[in-house]
Amino acid sequence: MTIDPTKQLAGPSAAQGSLSAQQVRGKKPADAAEIGKALTKNGTAAAKNTGNMPETPGEKTGGLIFSKGAMKKLETKAERYKDKDGVFQTKVVYKATLTDGTVVEYEKQPPLKGENGAYQQPQIRKNKDGSFDFEGLQHAVISDTAKNDKYNIIGCNDVVLKANEGNDKDVIDNANLRLSDGTIIKNSDVWVGYNKGDEVADLYSKTSSGNTPQTKSHDGVMSLQSIMLTDHLGTSELTVVPGMREVEYLENKRQRVTETTEQSTVSATYSHDGIKLREDYLNATEQVLADGYKIKTSPDGKNQWFYTPDGKAISKEEFRNRGLE
Repeated sequence: MTIDPTKQLAGPSAAQGSLSAQQVRGKKPADAAEIGKALTKNGTAAAKNTGNMPETPGEKTGGLIFSKGAMKKLETKAERYKDKDGVFQTKVVYKATLTDGTVVEYEKQPPLKGENGAYQQPQIRKNKDGSFDFEGLQHAVISDTAKNDKYNIIGCNDVVLKANEGNDKDVIDNANLRLSDGTIIKNSDVWVGYNKGDEVADLYSKTSSGNTPQTKSHDGVMSLQSIMLTDHLGTSELTVVPGMREVEYLENKRQRVTETTEQSTVSATYSHDGIKLREDYLNATEQVLADGYKIKTSPDGKNQWFYTPDGKAISKEEFRNRGLE
């Protein structure tokens, strides 16, 4: 059902308990006619109860405020989910298409509350440079376009940004949100997928001044979450700390995993089958002999690895005896 954002959208509020942004993506919409009946019925009842009371900010768009020129169209759909007691509930999910083609799916947005009494509705703002600010967005999925997009994630929670579905050059930045009473709201539980060539700022910075977007040399994903550390801090005990985890997809199906916290930044590279690779091996020089056999030598010359012409790893002894009966 497509809804004109300039007209009143009165409907049932989101059910208690919310799904994560990951869960929002995979649901099927209910029958549009049934949704329309429910919205009309509840809207009539609401009108009788509220009289001529002014509508609350973002009431037409599920609690989310759009700046002028930011939204192209809005749709709604009903979704079923199981609450904490295992009982089916139904809620409304909103799907907004922005003027550049970006699609945002989100749940009903509660106001942001400051420590000293400030209230502010989440909003999406279009800037003069064509970029979009997502301020205080909660429980949402943002899907980019095939064009070069510019997104700013500001004080969001449980948000997925899928900017890795095209061969474009996006710029993705992030910042904290300051409410009118001075309360600072930081990003939390944010996931960003990006492409090689995209400019992306780290979701977690050790410095108060933050960081600037940097060009990525590989495809990858970045998540702001609580990280479970073990030997990274020199202890065998499990430690859970806030931080950022980034996975870069390298050549030969390898992955480089980097975890950043206040205590440390730890990076490791894994083979296609999940085996952790040594740094001296990754930085080794390769020599190909006349018979096709290969020798890899670590930068300090202390370690060597040997391979057959078809890439099979062999021991030093097997290498020396190659070709002998």
